[in-house]
Amino acid sequence: MCDILGWNIQHYISHLITYPPEPPGAERNTKGAGWHQDGGRPVPEMERPHPRLSLKVGFWFSDVTSPDHGALRVIPGSHKLDERPPQSNGDGDPEGATHVLAKAGTAVLFDRRTWHSRGWNYSDVTRKVLFLGYSYRWLRGLDYNNMPPELLRRCDPIRRQLLGDGVNVKGWWQPTDEDVPLKQWLRKHKGDDYVT
Repeated sequence: MCDILGWNIQHYISHLITYPPEPPGAERNTKGAGWHQDGGRPVPEMERPHPRLSLKVGFWFSDVTSPDHGALRVIPGSHKLDERPPQSNGDGDPEGATHVLAKAGTAVLFDRRTWHSRGWNYSDVTRKVLFLGYSYRWLRGLDYNNMPPELLRRCDPIRRQLLGDGVNVKGWWQPTDEDVPLKQWLRKHKGDDYVT
């Protein structure tokens, strides 16, 4: 995440999604279930194409080796499009849509601006995936804006930063070294040129 977003980051959202198989005899659907971009209000309120604000990584706990496993669908390159939403290819899905197939243990990184949808699970296995989202610290978190003090006391300084902690509210906009210990760690391990 640091290679893409830099050192002024936080973990802003997480969700574990379990998607059981469709009921036996369910009508087969080939269109993605709910094409969207992540991000809430920035999607309609910001100019297009949107700037990068956050990234997600999905950790797959179950095999999704065919579209019938409820595969994530994405439109490659759509994070740079100025469309709302991209045009249909005739069968209901947007032009260029593709399935993301992955084995359990795979991590998939994607930009929140990427148009995506889940597929339909016609397999006999529950699809399980954990998504962790990272954003710049000057954005509000979606899980928590303030972590419980008892949790923060158990964390090292870098974990505290990633959980949205800081010295004071000004530090989210104009961070000091105390607000962003990740910056010093990266400088030590990757060099001065890495941290601008």
